[in-house]
Amino acid sequence: MGDNARYVFRASRDAHKSITRLFDFVHPTAISLWNLRWQVQGYLKNVSDADARTLEARFASGSGIGAGSLKRATVETTWDEQLENFASFILTNTIAIFEDYFSAICDVSSLTNAQKRQVEKQLQFPSGANNGGFSAALTTLGTSSLVSGAVTWDKRTTRRIDETNVEPLLVCYRYFKELRNSLAHNGGRAGQRQLDAQSEFAQTISGGKIGSVKAPDYNPFNAVDEEIRPEYRGVIGFSEVILHLIATYDSVLSKTPIVENELRAALVPDKLTWPTSQIGKTRRFNKVFDRNKFPKFTPTPELVAFLKTEGLIPLSVTI
Repeated sequence: MGDNARYVFRASRDAHKSITRLFDFVHPTAISLWNLRWQVQGYLKNVSDADARTLEARFASGSGIGAGSLKRATVETTWDEQLENFASFILTNTIAIFEDYFSAICDVSSLTNAQKRQVEKQLQFPSGANNGGFSAALTTLGTSSLVSGAVTWDKRTTRRIDETNVEPLLVCYRYFKELRNSLAHNGGRAGQRQLDAQSEFAQTISGGKIGSVKAPDYNPFNAVDEEIRPEYRGVIGFSEVILHLIATYDSVLSKTPIVENELRAALVPDKLTWPTSQIGKTRRFNKVFDRNKFPKFTPTPELVAFLKTEGLIPLSVTI
């Protein structure tokens, strides 16, 4: 997955990095629990009368963590149940990261506070939603040609940019968001909203995909009050959907005035004397955009004029 993907917006970089680090924690933790289960179960086969204190001394000594529930966790709870718990943890955190992403994006805009709250919500819904969804948000944001034709994302990002399918990707997001809501607020049982979201999600899947990304696996439920069982591989697939949405939104939002505020905030003024050769000026221009953060920018006339106006490069520069 890698957390060094380059995006126009800092919020995109931060969200991608947070999702990567989430899995850097969860996957090794799940593997460790799998191995601990075998160790404890093997130990109990030979020392069947071992109590909680004995198990804690054998497996948790020095950790600073009490292990009174060690037997319940490694023997009495099935591996499938624990994978569902991991899935819930991943789902909850992935949704939180994505929600924070929209908040950070809107904070960069010049919208009023009321408009920011509205757009933050709309960007999380497909266009057919009651609040107007994606298309209504773009109408509020407006358009900007500042970096049009000037940005070249690398292959790791372009393979995830899927503007054509942003709507079905958002339908997928709404299903998993409703799944999270049920787990957090409805005792882990399905409500009518979850059933409706599941139906819409199923209809977006074509040939096992949603746009260019593999459709996440999921355990379907059929009735209100049925217990929801999140699927471990499914929420991993959902996280890939979120990475597609982040890359897609980075592209979409770079065509709105938010990009202008982003560059004003992110770039450091270069007031030194520039080289006179074309090659030297091109190299100097490239240094304006930190390649550890940004995709490649081309010095289009509009972008160069903006950088001059904002005092980010000398007025005398011609590229």
